Amino acid sequence: MKRTKRKILIFFFSLLLLYMVPSIYVSAKVYTIARSSYDSYGNLNPYSDIVSDETFRKLCYRSDVTLFDQTATEKDFMIFPITYFWDGAAKTTYWYSYEAQDEKGEGVSGSRNVPVYITLHLIQGKWRITDHYEHP
Repeated sequence: MKRTKRKILIFFFSLLLLYMVPSIYVSAKVYTIARSSYDSYGNLNPYSDIVSDETFRKLCYRSDVTLFDQTATEKDFMIFPITYFWDGAAKTTYWYSYEAQDEKGEGVSGSRNVPVYITLHLIQGKWRITDHYEHP
């Protein structure tokens, strides 16, 4: 009886691992792409094989104010994405907060806890971002 329970636990643990490893991999890839978009203002897309240039620009949550006001300081925070697989696709969700302040420390732009939803599909053996939605 104990052997059967042990086999069942090993089986379920193996299934969980087979689900978690790809989930963490896709989450890490999305995190890297979103950070790269933020760092380059969405202009330099080194991941063109995974995400279109248009979507890469949309992933940048940095304010246009900082492009024109070189004295602005920025604070940003992005939660590590959560990925789950559903209906032949991967769905990834993360939240970010962003704030730009002028030289006096007054807020000129910002947002808090904005959810972002990304859909990925496995195309020719590679996960590709096919849809991006940011809650207004």
